[in-house]
This record gives sequence, structure tokens and C-alpha cells, in this order.
Amino acid sequence: MAKVVIVGAGAMGCLLAARLALGGQEVTVVDVDAQRLDLIAREGIHLHDDDGDHVANVGASLAAD
Repeated sequence: MAKVVIVGAGAMGCLLAARLALGGQEVTVVDVDAQRLDLIAREGIHLHDDDGDHVANVGASLAAD
């Protein structure tokens, strides 16, 4: 299993992170928004697509200044 880090937890970063995590990869998102990262860590990334609703559990890490 690959370990993947996505820099940026915006819409595109979360979409990519969720797709990779649902595909079996170990994924961590890194961002400067502590509240967003806390939500991702607690609830995962919710993805709604043509195949239904999914929750991808990913790691979340705060970027250092």
C-alpha cells in the first residue's frame, strides 16, 4: 500500500484524497485550516457520486508555518 500526502484540503484536495483512500491507499491531507482538518479527522471526507454516498477516512495534519 502506498502512503500519499495531499497538500491542500480544499475541494480538489479532498476529492483526490477520498478517491485514493477509497481505492485502498493510506492518505493524509495537509492544510493550514485547523478547523477543517479537525472535521476531516473526526468525520472523514464525505463523497457523493454516481455510485452513492461514501465516507473516506484519511489522516489530517496541520501545516507548519
